[in-house]
Amino acid sequence: MLDIDLVKTNVSELLDRGDKAGAMEFVLGILGRCPDNRELIDISETIRCKRIKIAFFCGLDGVSFLWDIGMFAKSQYVVRFFEGGSEKEMQELMEWSDVSWFEWCTDLAMRGSRLPKVCKNIIRLHRYEAFTDWPRHVNWDNVDTLITLGNDYVRDQLERVVPDLGNKVRISEIANGVNLHKFKYKHRVRGKNLAFIGSLNMKKNPAYLLHNFKRLLEMDDEYRLFLAGKYQDDVLEQYMNYMIGELGIEDKVVFDGWCGDINEWLADKHYVVSSSIVEGHPVGMMEAMACGLKPVMHNFPGAKQFFPEEYLYNGPEDFCRMIVGGDYEPWKYREYIEDHFPLRNQLLSINRIFVEIENGLEGKTGVFDVQSAFRPLDRVIV
Repeated sequence: MLDIDLVKTNVSELLDRGDKAGAMEFVLGILGRCPDNRELIDISETIRCKRIKIAFFCGLDGVSFLWDIGMFAKSQYVVRFFEGGSEKEMQELMEWSDVSWFEWCTDLAMRGSRLPKVCKNIIRLHRYEAFTDWPRHVNWDNVDTLITLGNDYVRDQLERVVPDLGNKVRISEIANGVNLHKFKYKHRVRGKNLAFIGSLNMKKNPAYLLHNFKRLLEMDDEYRLFLAGKYQDDVLEQYMNYMIGELGIEDKVVFDGWCGDINEWLADKHYVVSSSIVEGHPVGMMEAMACGLKPVMHNFPGAKQFFPEEYLYNGPEDFCRMIVGGDYEPWKYREYIEDHFPLRNQLLSINRIFVEIENGLEGKTGVFDVQSAFRPLDRVIV
């Protein structure tokens, strides 16, 4: 049985020592076993309200890449999301917060950095922003932490736009993570359905994929290519439609648009293919690998930092060889993501930044242990 008085005693001792992160970890760990206990929920809410306030600013690029981070932050801290548009609303939310997090280094990050500094400011840059002029217009003197995904080629490009950036702001490299509860592993045997996931634009280079696929069909015409995504370029759409007809592969290529349930869409697929000329750290590829699909990935700049060379191709011959021959080990692809890029690792690294800020605002120094809500439940006292 749960001894709620013992829980309260432990929480009080942790809070008296100023260990809010530890108190929250302790209670969330017990809530994992007793999720409907009203007293525990109230205790966690009391602790949460004592912690730093975090404001998230997403802008037109949307919250899709921020969703898991935001939900985790809401379980630990007091959180608000920017829903307005005016500079006055932005300033008011920044004044309310202890930490303002700007997802994407674009217009909102630039505008926020140019307002009077009233809180700790974090910007998370993905990839495409480094190839725009936005970072040049950010007031880096007002930014405390820049989070990048860890792709050296993106970092090099960013520092061409903003020379000596590393001396202007603290840079933390935190790779993307995959929510392994959301993307379910399914064992599958080698088959002939290829999956492409992502927006159809010149950077994703689907025209190159089309010609590689045609080479594959010359070896075995039973393969089919399924694409989940929408066109973002009229020129590319015209070319793709024209070339599919010219190559005579109309019955081999299927455009499914954006899919609501990617797990369901991937259920009958066997390979996840990519032809991008540039990526930061491709989430769609990793999510498909977590589901058990074999990755066949164009060797974009920085790919070798994240993936074994056996998953990368440089030309049509490599592309076909990886699909027709070689091993097909669905559990191996899932295991690679579990070992290297689980969401847990990403959230731990982000939470470390939050806890350091929280302790710094309270005048505490030193190295902080922020394993947070991820420690084994058998350590929880009940």
